[in-house]
Amino acid sequence: MTYDEIKNDVAYLSEDMANLKKEIPSNKKILKISFAIPALGFLMSLISVGIVYVNSQSFRVNGFAGLLSFIGGDAIFILISSLLIGCVMALMSYNYVLAYNLFSDEAKAKSILLHKIKRLSCKLFIVFSVLALSAVIATFLNPIFSLAVPVIMFVFIIASSMIINMEITRVGIAPLFSKLITMTKDVNLSK
Repeated sequence: MTYDEIKNDVAYLSEDMANLKKEIPSNKKILKISFAIPALGFLMSLISVGIVYVNSQSFRVNGFAGLLSFIGGDAIFILISSLLIGCVMALMSYNYVLAYNLFSDEAKAKSILLHKIKRLSCKLFIVFSVLALSAVIATFLNPIFSLAVPVIMFVFIIASSMIINMEITRVGIAPLFSKLITMTKDVNLSK
């Protein structure tokens, strides 16, 4: 990607944002998208807790009747931590999802920058899904892996924020330096 491509793409996105007739996405839509990965994480935690219970002595004695007492007792900490980390994850992704959805569908299809961010987000989602699914499968081997899903969610928050911010900075630094150089030339000419 060259500086000129980035500059043209930023200009195109600026024109798209200048369209005042565009509809602002609803809070419900943004929250629904923001909670997709945390919901998947919570579901994986619930499945791993279910696996631990099915493999436990309590299941052999009580069957499915003891599942609620198991969830209310030993497993509640895993589920609550997944829920809390998931809420933090959704709130941290809210601004990114909102910013992406402010652009028109045409801009999303044509913009190089938005395409790169979308592709990066899809890759991160796949990595998270594979890791969480691996943790659930590993729970069959050892119950301690039921703690892995909340840990993966927590690490995913930090890693995804860093990766997305680094990519935004990488493609946004050239226009910033260009503006600084122009401003410096203007200041030097006025002396």
